[in-house]
Amino acid sequence: MFKILTDLNLTKLFLLAILLRVLIMPFYFHPDIKTYNYQSAFLKKGVFNIYNYLVDNKNSLPIREEFTYFPLTYISLGAYQILISPLLGPNFSTWISDASSQVVEKVGTFRYLFLLKLPYLIVDLSIPFLLIKFFDSNV
Repeated sequence: MFKILTDLNLTKLFLLAILLRVLIMPFYFHPDIKTYNYQSAFLKKGVFNIYNYLVDNKNSLPIREEFTYFPLTYISLGAYQILISPLLGPNFSTWISDASSQVVEKVGTFRYLFLLKLPYLIVDLSIPFLLIKFFDSNV
């Protein structure tokens, strides 16, 4: 069934999908990406136990949701933010902590969204290779 598609067509389809994903990444916003990246930004400030920190400081935080992900998510996203902080610029902290509905109108929003979504693009790119490797002997 998969033999119908040639390697060249699969490559073209894969590259087109990557291009489409890269082009739309900065323009689609969902509040969740901002919420868990806001919470992960506390790693830069030396907070290692995000769960206790959010409970203890709930009244003073602009975004008060609980962190519902595993610690590895917090550490990996927080470490990623530390690595790309020169690309994010000085206004990122203000943007990420802004809980207003006008946050999508702020300068830098497209850049922030693009950079915050890059780790997911890398994971998404690795999935087809893993699937092809897994199913390659069965085709």
